[in-house]
Amino acid sequence: MDRRIFLQRSVLAGFALTITPIVPRPQRPSEAPGDCADRVPAPVLTDPGKRAAWRSEQLTAAWRRAAASGSPLLLIVVPDEPSERAVQADAWGQAISHGSDGFIDALLQAELATATQAEISRVIPDYVPQAASLVLVSPCALPVTWRAVSIPFLAQEAAAAKQPLPDEPDERYRELADRRQRRYDEDTIDARIAAVEAAVLGVLPAPEAGEEAPRQERRKAVIPGARWGNNWGCGTDFETKDPLVDEEGWGVDCGMGHVNARAARFLSFLTDEPS
Repeated sequence: MDRRIFLQRSVLAGFALTITPIVPRPQRPSEAPGDCADRVPAPVLTDPGKRAAWRSEQLTAAWRRAAASGSPLLLIVVPDEPSERAVQADAWGQAISHGSDGFIDALLQAELATATQAEISRVIPDYVPQAASLVLVSPCALPVTWRAVSIPFLAQEAAAAKQPLPDEPDERYRELADRRQRRYDEDTIDARIAAVEAAVLGVLPAPEAGEEAPRQERRKAVIPGARWGNNWGCGTDFETKDPLVDEEGWGVDCGMGHVNARAARFLSFLTDEPS
């Protein structure tokens, strides 16, 4: 069997049992679009830092836009662990930049934002923190409902990245080179994109084919709580500036070598407090 087809089928098979059912509880009819726009969570911040306040504002604004339009809110989860965060950044960057039209049409049905587990818990009181890659929220349901989705393929990538490196310098170098090659391998990129698409289409079925202009706008649009970065192998630049940091917009990271063009664009999650 073609390796690419095998990887994609493995992704789809592994995805089947990863959706957390909507929490069962008594429901009342959902409010009409716009009627619930003022019923926005007011999270109590335990961290008074500038970044925490900014992220809270970003999440609240995205929630309000979803409520006003009657759309679901799709939260891309920002992991605390660095390897898991890097995998999420790569996977969503590649999927949104190079995923299928049907996948983008599905995303156009929702308001997007990024959120840490702690941030999700602050705006959804009954949320249970878990190893999820995305959480789909229905802001106008009474009470608010949510559904968490994990992506096994991404979890496997993160687990592999956490494996200890050999102590011997030459073996360490070879292992790092092998990991880098796997990260930017075409088949891996295809499987990564297929995994994210399967997760999203599992909770947001694609509508009838849309128009190309909105798709391109969705691919380029800033996602609240993050910004787009591009890794060119010997340098990283960002498409927008960090609103809390006075910066040049790019940083040099020479010595990394060539990066597959389909893997260059990634989501940079803005969570660190500015120094």
